[in-house]
Amino acid sequence: MKFFSRIKDIVSSNVNHALDKLEDPQKMIKLMIDQMGDTLVEARTSLAASIASKKRCESQKKVLDESINRWEKRANMAVEKGLDDFAREALVEKKSLLSRIESLSQELATYQSIIESKQEQIVKLEKKLQQMKDQAGTMTARVQHAEEKIKTEKQIHDTDGADIIRKFQEFENKVDKLEAEAQMAGFYGSRTSESKFAAMESDEEIEKELEALKASLKTEKTAVKVPAEAKETK
Repeated sequence: MKFFSRIKDIVSSNVNHALDKLEDPQKMIKLMIDQMGDTLVEARTSLAASIASKKRCESQKKVLDESINRWEKRANMAVEKGLDDFAREALVEKKSLLSRIESLSQELATYQSIIESKQEQIVKLEKKLQQMKDQAGTMTARVQHAEEKIKTEKQIHDTDGADIIRKFQEFENKVDKLEAEAQMAGFYGSRTSESKFAAMESDEEIEKELEALKASLKTEKTAVKVPAEAKETK
């Protein structure tokens, strides 16, 4: 039926095209909702047409039923009056009408089946349409989140790695420099202390040398004085 093919067309053409592009999720979702709404309107129109066709068949069947009853009464009346020829003619007309009414009954059964099928499909379409409307906001948010994630990952992937490595090396060099300065600061402190102790040791050696020099001079003076006194004694 036409409206069933309409649903198939939506899924296979416009919606798929929108899904492939995904340029504007809000427009895409609105497009699907609008097209589902159009399909629902067409399905209801088709249902109304089927119901109208069924009613026409029912009206025709009613007319035939009335005609059959009328020809049956005529046949009975002709038999009562002994008019067999008229009775046969009435029965022929009745049989013809019964054939037509049988065809109409089959047509009515077909229309009833079509109507029930369309009603079932309309209920499904209504539920699906409502579901799409209820989920429209969530679907839009999900699409936007996915697109933002893809964009972020692409930016990370496209980032120049050499620039990051260079910056990291510059940072590493700064750290090395700071560590070297810290080490030299400790080294200078040690040299200062060592210099102080070296100066103290030097002063002590000088003092010892001075004392030794004094002692040497004193010894020499004593040696000179002793011989002089000895001469005077003689």
